[in-house]
Amino acid sequence: MLAASASLLNIPVVILDVGEHAPAKQILAPRAPDLAHVDGSFTDPDKIRDLAAKVDVLTVEIEHIRRGRARAGAEHPQRAGAPGPIDRADHPG
Repeated sequence: MLAASASLLNIPVVILDVGEHAPAKQILAPRAPDLAHVDGSFTDPDKIRDLAAKVDVLTVEIEHIRRGRARAGAEHPQRAGAPGPIDRADHPG
């Protein structure tokens, strides 16, 4: 899990998932109120936008998300110094 590794490096992580007790949310507590986890489905474009508004880098750690919905996060204005959106990175093989 990317979130667990990031926490060991002191990198703040914000998670989008349904329910207060979603597995990833149980591993990491928010570091600050403005970094609170987002409660919602990864198929909800509005929740993806909410998540994108809180972070500099948006990754998807699930294989079955529709590309069109993932792009909802890319529509959010970038923070200064944040990298640009990457459309898709396929795993070779």
